[in-house]
Amino acid sequence: MMGLNNELIFYIIIALAVIVFMLLIYLYLKDSETTRKFRLYERAIEELNQNQITIHTQLRDMQKNQVNKDEILKLLDNSDAEVKEGFQAVVTKLDNLSTKIETIEATTSKKIDYLKEEQNIPAPIVANHIAIKKDNSTRVLEMHDHGFSNEAIAKELKITLGEIEFMIKRESIIHNTKSSG
Repeated sequence: MMGLNNELIFYIIIALAVIVFMLLIYLYLKDSETTRKFRLYERAIEELNQNQITIHTQLRDMQKNQVNKDEILKLLDNSDAEVKEGFQAVVTKLDNLSTKIETIEATTSKKIDYLKEEQNIPAPIVANHIAIKKDNSTRVLEMHDHGFSNEAIAKELKITLGEIEFMIKRESIIHNTKSSG
């Protein structure tokens, strides 16, 4: 009888050990799944932050370099009609672009806030991003002046062709506006 009790206790202990082991495996699998989801959310938030900082930087650069519309219109009164229409088209496009940027900025901000609330993940801090973008703008223009292709500049600075073309066109418009004044 004593042997039977010991044997029964042994099997109960083995069964409990198996249950505990299975519970640990289940918890480990759930934890890795949760960690994977957090990494996905973190990447999404990081991308949104980078997009928002880029848009902020571009908007700030545009605002600094924007010439007063009234001054442009006064200059246009002294020009022939074809040049005037061209400048007005540029001003209209700049206004449209500014509106689109503000819309994208608001949408991005809402998405970031939603993700923060949904997962309680703090947004990463990118303190030097604005300075880096301003430095990139200067470097793009210098490299372009030295004859580098847009593709070479994009590869060197690790930014998109669209950003490079935008910076070069913006500088060209600013330079032409200053030259005609």
